[in-house]
Amino acid sequence: LFATSLNLLVGYTGLVSFAMIARAARRSFDVVHAHDMDTLPAAYVISRRSGKPLIYDSHEDYAGMLHGTIPGWMEQAIRRLETMLVRRTDLLITVGETLRRQFEARGCERCVVIGNWKRLSEYRPDVDVRRRIRRELGIPENAVVVAYIANLGRERRIAELLEAVGDRTEVHLVIGGTGFQEQAVRQAAAASRNIHYL
Repeated sequence: LFATSLNLLVGYTGLVSFAMIARAARRSFDVVHAHDMDTLPAAYVISRRSGKPLIYDSHEDYAGMLHGTIPGWMEQAIRRLETMLVRRTDLLITVGETLRRQFEARGCERCVVIGNWKRLSEYRPDVDVRRRIRRELGIPENAVVVAYIANLGRERRIAELLEAVGDRTEVHLVIGGTGFQEQAVRQAAAASRNIHYL
């Protein structure tokens, strides 16, 4: 079953990459922008064939994110391929200093940080709205609220998040999304007063 799934995944990824390369051959553009590692190999080929600069947008440790969900050899192969390709990008954009330093240690010569954070003052909700939402969810006014609304995939470490919140009544988790760990989240929310599944 694993071998069949792997063949389907590699085949699908190859088809998508081939389609991107074929479409790029019929288009005019100034820059090739690869968002995440799964688009980087095709973007590299497109960049080299067109002579256009390659920008790689990496907002996570891609291979590390897959740790535990794929075999170790595959994780290492992805990391080696990414390392080889980041050394050939014209610019790498990432979200924080830790990732920037990691990419530079892997040989990336031009790496910049464009943070994915926001000024709290610009996004602070109205006090009355905040109180109403807390009241609707049963969250005490003085409780710390952690919000996670995204993919509930295995690689997202949701089990660890649920465990960290655990019986800490002063911390409430508001969580939303779907994916592999959705049932575990639903069960935790049903069993805990401080976990709220949207």
